[in-house]
Amino acid sequence: MKNIVLRGALLVQWLLYCNAFGSVFMLSLYMQTVLGHSANTAGQVLAIGTLLMAAVAPVAGILSDRYRAALIASCGVALVLVAALMALGLGGGSHLLHVGLVLAVQGLGFAFFSSPNMTMVMNAVPPDRAGIASALSAGARSLGMVSGMLIVGALISVNLGHDPVGADPDRLVATMHASFWILAAITALALALSLPASFRSRRQRA
Repeated sequence: MKNIVLRGALLVQWLLYCNAFGSVFMLSLYMQTVLGHSANTAGQVLAIGTLLMAAVAPVAGILSDRYRAALIASCGVALVLVAALMALGLGGGSHLLHVGLVLAVQGLGFAFFSSPNMTMVMNAVPPDRAGIASALSAGARSLGMVSGMLIVGALISVNLGHDPVGADPDRLVATMHASFWILAAITALALALSLPASFRSRRQRA
């Protein structure tokens, strides 16, 4: 708790990863029940974000070694926020391309965040504490994903109750919009917390 850099990086990671599971879960239901696509098609679209993250994350890691890791991580948080806001435009007649674009932007956001943020975490502790820092980072990621699922699960429970998720597509879309509003607010908080670290690292270099 006394390590400001480590504490900030873990807090932002926890908040940002609320988007990881919650948004993918909601978009999967949305594509299958509202847009009427098969589970196979929904899975292929969901893979877009993962593939982009896997391809771009190493590049973000290289950039974080050469430039300010905090600034690159903040750019990633901003992209995830943009993706959450884009998801608010999805409705009953949206094209699958719109969903893919949301996932692509989100995947790029996580790619630009994950490696630089991990660089900040590992550089914030002495070498003999690297294992603890890595474990804390993994815990923050898991806690964020569980928190996101709790938010989405609670909204589904309140708005849909025991009805099948596909029984009322309009209510499902409304629930999805409420979920993304909350996730966007959480991501905006993460961005507000990550930006000061970017300026702090600039002053330290100066």
